[in-house]
Amino acid sequence: MRSLLALFLLVLSFSPVAFAQNNDGGAQEQPPTIKLPDEFAKVLADYEKFYLAKDAAGVAGLFAKENSYEMINNRPPIVGRDAIEAFYKPSGGQNLHLRPFAYGKSGDVGFIVGGYGTQESGPDDNKFTMTLKRISGKWTVISAMGNSNKPRPPAPSPASGAH
Repeated sequence: MRSLLALFLLVLSFSPVAFAQNNDGGAQEQPPTIKLPDEFAKVLADYEKFYLAKDAAGVAGLFAKENSYEMINNRPPIVGRDAIEAFYKPSGGQNLHLRPFAYGKSGDVGFIVGGYGTQESGPDDNKFTMTLKRISGKWTVISAMGNSNKPRPPAPSPASGAH
C-alpha cells in the first residue's frame, strides 16, 4: 500500500504544465517524446511487438496474472491475464507506435504516460497510461488504459416536438 501511495505522490509531483489541458477546446501541442529507462522501454517495445504479431498470449504475458486491468474505451475493465488474452485474440496486426512522454518510478512501482497511433512520426490518435510493478525482478503491467484524442460527437438533441 505504501508503494502505491508513493507512486500517487510521484504523479502529483509532476508540473501541472506538463498535463495542462487547453480550456478553449483548441488544438494543443503534443508533449515531446522522452527516452525511457531500458526496463520500461522493453515493456513498450514488447507490447508493440506482440500486438503487431497478433500474439495475444504475448501481450497478456506482460500483465500480472491476477489483479491486472486493461481499460478500453466504452467497455468495462478487462480483469486478469486470461481475460486480457481472450480480448486480444482477434486484435493486433495493424501498425501500433507507442510514444512515451512521461514516466516515474518509486521502488517496485512505476508508470508510463504516452500517446500512440498508427504512424511512427504522425500525430497521436490516442493516449495511454500504464501502471507497472516489478514482480520477481521483471517489470509487469498492472493496468493499461488507452483512449482516443478525437473529440466526442455532440450528444443528439431531442427530436423537436417530442415530450
